[in-house]
Amino acid sequence: MKKNKILPMILIAVLVFGLSGWAVSFLVNQVRKNDDNTSEWSEELPGNTTATETALGFITNSTYTEETENSSTSQTAVTQNSTAQTTATSKPPQTTKKPVPTTISTTKPPLLVTPTTKPPLTTKPTTTKPTPVTTTKAPVPPAQPAYSCKLDNLLGKPLSDILAKFGNPIAKEKSEYGFIWYIYHKNYSNYIMVGIQNNSVVGLYSNSPTLSFEGLKLGVSKKTARGNLSSKYTGPLTSILKDNTEYVLAKIDQRDVFSDNEKYITVFYDATKGGVLTAIQIIAFATEQGFGSLPAPNNQISVSYERICFYLTNAARVRNSLPPVRYDKKLEAVCRAHSLDMLKRNYFSHTTPEGIEPKQRIQAAGINYRAFGENIAKNHPGAISSHEGYMNNTRHRASILGNYTHMGVGVAMGTTALLQTQLFIRY
Repeated sequence: MKKNKILPMILIAVLVFGLSGWAVSFLVNQVRKNDDNTSEWSEELPGNTTATETALGFITNSTYTEETENSSTSQTAVTQNSTAQTTATSKPPQTTKKPVPTTISTTKPPLLVTPTTKPPLTTKPTTTKPTPVTTTKAPVPPAQPAYSCKLDNLLGKPLSDILAKFGNPIAKEKSEYGFIWYIYHKNYSNYIMVGIQNNSVVGLYSNSPTLSFEGLKLGVSKKTARGNLSSKYTGPLTSILKDNTEYVLAKIDQRDVFSDNEKYITVFYDATKGGVLTAIQIIAFATEQGFGSLPAPNNQISVSYERICFYLTNAARVRNSLPPVRYDKKLEAVCRAHSLDMLKRNYFSHTTPEGIEPKQRIQAAGINYRAFGENIAKNHPGAISSHEGYMNNTRHRASILGNYTHMGVGVAMGTTALLQTQLFIRY
């Protein structure tokens, strides 16, 4: 009788053990399926994505909102004012909470031995360092170069003095005035542009933290800047008279212009931070007097305009502890086409008269993206003017300082209008 009872009990135990094993196997397979689904989701992201971006659960789609400001009708020797922007917005994907994996040691424990005079060799447990995950914390700005951006007494200096002080420039770009900007920076920090014409300094610009001029530095208040400069120069000016034409200076809340018989000094303020000094431009008096409201159409000036926009964007990003963006020729082509279309058909909008939006233009160029932003500007005579205008608008500024990896710029110049488009992409 006992044997008859034991046999069914053994059968029941085997059956229970088998079902438990199947349940464990099912759970393990479900975990694996969840992991596979996560991988498939990350692969379905439009565009190329890195492992870090996938791990952080970045967005899979994006939309944009647009802002268009009417162009200024007033003429200005320093700036014309009209900008607009598209910013990328999106909802993050729903993520499934992953089970915490159990760490299993793959190192066999040492065999137990009889103690001797020498202790047994032991293997140090292998510790695997966790893979570092990139967070949204900005990187530390690069080391500052040796030079300081002191603008005093540089105007009129020979080119040889500039080369001795700053060395060879990173780039040379033609300005709207016709002179050549010698551009200096180290990984976009301590950014300074020196305008050279006939081997002499006729222009200066800097937004560097080491900038100084007449005792003024970045971050001082508008009241301090005005008080300091108005005691030595004429201004702030509301207009500039050139021959028989008076050019009205717009956006005087964002910049002040002072002058004497040698130069015009434009002080740019950061309205988003309460109006503190953010950059200074100095143009020789005769050079400014010889310039109208817009440069004549010129391919070299147009290309330089685009490149300087890129340099200024990265200088602003680095100054705000953000990584630089890379220049993208595909985006440049899209931007140029839109700027030219606006110029030829005399409209100013992110959307064409047929209703084609930035998203459609980007996709038509075969560009896959995860997020994008667009800025457009009209009748800013130079890159400095448009950049400082963008930085004084919350939404335009958001594109320049946004979570993007690449940028393209396109300029179209006409006899009576100048259009600019900027596109920012995160692949």
